[in-house]
Amino acid sequence: MAIIEKNNGLYTIILRFDTKPESQQEHLDVLIDFFESVVSMPPGLVSTNFHKSLDGTRILNYTQWESKEDWNNAIHNKEVLSHPKNPIKHAKIQVHDYGVSYTFDKK
Repeated sequence: MAIIEKNNGLYTIILRFDTKPESQQEHLDVLIDFFESVVSMPPGLVSTNFHKSLDGTRILNYTQWESKEDWNNAIHNKEVLSHPKNPIKHAKIQVHDYGVSYTFDKK
């Protein structure tokens, strides 16, 4: 489960994939399969969450790693890079790293 709190020490990456409404679910299924079978193998992954835009044009992925080094090791892992299911190398994607600035929980 994602741990979203300020100063939690985790490294957060948000990836945005551009999709077409008619292929959004198929693209999401491929991404989930790739993350579960390949990206989760290298050490350091804490959690990953996918969100579909309601208009069908984007998929957001919110992923937390133990450290930036773990993230870099994962994305440069030759098994990850060369895996035939790797949808990332052919996707229109934006990748940014973030830190939590503020959270609010209404209880």
